[in-house]
Amino acid sequence: MLLLLILLFSASLGVSARPAKKKQTVPPQSNPYENLVGPVYAPNRLPVDGDPRYFPDGTFNSNPTAYDFTERFYAWYLRNMKEPTLLDAAKQENIKVYRFLKLPPYFHPWSIRVTILSDGTGQVVLKTTNGTGGFAPGYLTRDETAEVPRQIVKRFVHLIEQSGFWSMPTIPPLPPVQPGKGKGRRTAIFVQGGTPWILEGAESGKYHVVERIEPSQGPFATLCAFMLEEMGKVDSTPQFLQPPIIPGDIAAVIPANYKVRVLVGTTLTGLGETLLVYEKDDTLNPDPHVVFLRSGRVLKEFSGLANGCFTAGFKEFRLDHKRRTAAVAFRCNGDGSVSSFVLFEANGKSYEVIFQQQAPLGAFDIYGDPRRLHVFSARTDLDIGESCVYCLHRYTIKGFAWKHHRFEQFTEETPQSAYDPNRLVEHPFFDLDYP
Repeated sequence: MLLLLILLFSASLGVSARPAKKKQTVPPQSNPYENLVGPVYAPNRLPVDGDPRYFPDGTFNSNPTAYDFTERFYAWYLRNMKEPTLLDAAKQENIKVYRFLKLPPYFHPWSIRVTILSDGTGQVVLKTTNGTGGFAPGYLTRDETAEVPRQIVKRFVHLIEQSGFWSMPTIPPLPPVQPGKGKGRRTAIFVQGGTPWILEGAESGKYHVVERIEPSQGPFATLCAFMLEEMGKVDSTPQFLQPPIIPGDIAAVIPANYKVRVLVGTTLTGLGETLLVYEKDDTLNPDPHVVFLRSGRVLKEFSGLANGCFTAGFKEFRLDHKRRTAAVAFRCNGDGSVSSFVLFEANGKSYEVIFQQQAPLGAFDIYGDPRRLHVFSARTDLDIGESCVYCLHRYTIKGFAWKHHRFEQFTEETPQSAYDPNRLVEHPFFDLDYP
């Protein structure tokens, strides 16, 4: 089910004629992550699901007497997010409430709770923490409440009905046993990795929960994505960039109210230089600036290249035996649903932009020969039936070749197969490091 879903069972102790050795007391070791994410537990030492109780016994393993890691794990996150239990809400006939919990193993967890009001409007409560979905819940960093207009709620109700949520099994049924194999027994197969999606509902005196691992298509995926991205206005795709340590001479270059997103040495020239990208902590207008420096002195500064975008990645690679390029990826459109890729090259004592492309839910491929690039652009206009921003889409792939000191497009195709934009956008550059 999750990264930690392998439970350890102690073996039975045999009787020995030897006297038992005195058990040594090992002093507890401090948890270096305690201040950041709070207590961290071994898989078989998770707190019990209680006070309040979030899930009925046997919800995720159909065996109420067994140790249920999954039940405790999900309840641990909801409790740390200070979320109410929907089991109590289900006891009230006039309550209609749904909650989606998303737990990316290496990134921040998200929870969105939608209450449908009697007048047809709704109320959404959105929460996230500084923890990770596969390690520890952490502490609340976002707790917002907003009103949902009637037309959005109507669309949400339609998706609930279309998905068949109330008749879905809580966990996917195991595949049937093939004749002659397994002696008639079915073995549970746990998937390590992946992102659990947990959707609960309490309505008309009843309660139901559905758990799936990283669905990217189908009515259930559309319903959950609609809650988070349309009702909560959230782009929950993880961001890999971490704030670096800033030397004093470079810190003097950065204006007030801006933060550093990239600070890395490059080799575009024989002398080398430092690439700095800084931006505002502003969802609507991050205003990224790309700066090339040497010994703390600004050689070239670019602004206005990616208005309304935030920085998502960096890559340096070779163009030919003499030239190298620095590529910066941005994500735009408020929710990050549009990617923008900009390539920089040294030009004498200065620097210039040699390539710039925007792509919906895009990715930049430099696998193999770096002089041949591919830009992936989602074709949401080709979606069939219900669609959502981060559901599966077909992609148009444009190929560019480095020729005569510039990139020229040499191919364009739209395969029939669909791609998962969540994975593409997580790694805006995929090459030998991201096969």
